[in-house]
Amino acid sequence: MNKLVTIVPFYKRHRLTSLCFDRLRDQSKRLGFDIIVAGSEGEESKKIAKGIKYIEVDNNPLGGKLNTLMKECTGYDGVIIIGSDDFMSDSIIEMYQKIDVSKQVYYSFNDIYIYSSKHKILASDFQYTRNGNGIGVARLYTKPTLEKMNYEVWSNDKLKGLDGNADQRLRAKGIKEIRLDLKGHFLLDAKVEQNISAQEIVFTGHKRHDLKLIETLGDVGKKLLKLDRTEPERVARAGSVDKISARVVKEFNGHKKGVIIELKKRNYKDLLKAGYINHVDV
Repeated sequence: MNKLVTIVPFYKRHRLTSLCFDRLRDQSKRLGFDIIVAGSEGEESKKIAKGIKYIEVDNNPLGGKLNTLMKECTGYDGVIIIGSDDFMSDSIIEMYQKIDVSKQVYYSFNDIYIYSSKHKILASDFQYTRNGNGIGVARLYTKPTLEKMNYEVWSNDKLKGLDGNADQRLRAKGIKEIRLDLKGHFLLDAKVEQNISAQEIVFTGHKRHDLKLIETLGDVGKKLLKLDRTEPERVARAGSVDKISARVVKEFNGHKKGVIIELKKRNYKDLLKAGYINHVDV
């Protein structure tokens, strides 16, 4: 059985992060893998990560924070990376414990479920993956891959666009991605931030699902569904606040047809492709 570790960088979003860690602690005990997390708020972060191997790292740039985490993982056959707002089914870990980790490759999934606590919507099948991109959440990097990269998968100065940055750096080294089918597994990105546009990505999913699917995560899933969208979960990150003006052409989230709104760049393209907005010069 492969010796695996899951790494998680985290900052703020304390209630959501606590649920993520509760889930990982339980899975670690039952399934037999390690966890290493990196926080940036001193004693407050250590308290949330109680019982988990913890390192303190400056929050920005995120690329450097992730690389620092990776360098803690030299003794493992494979490293799984998730965010502090992500949740995996047991089946993903069980599959990774048996998967081939002898080659210079990395594994990623072809889809993900996204949940918005504001809209109470669970969606999947997004344009991003339809365009042939693998998901960054729950990627598995093999030891041969990490050794070739000197355990530096990301550019140390990178603030955002981490998945694309990693893909580019890995391809430059001749390391191949192996895309896995999400069918039969559950991989969740939970949106509970006080940021309207960040949660609107759920409208671009081509498939919607019963929220009871989240309850397959057990007690953590039930608690996740109870998180109120008004909780102070917003995380401001440098370089992520640029906005684009757009005109609503199909009503969503209370935005009426014809009004002009501002959206973050990371959501603008998806909403445009889904037909909810048109570009407008103001």
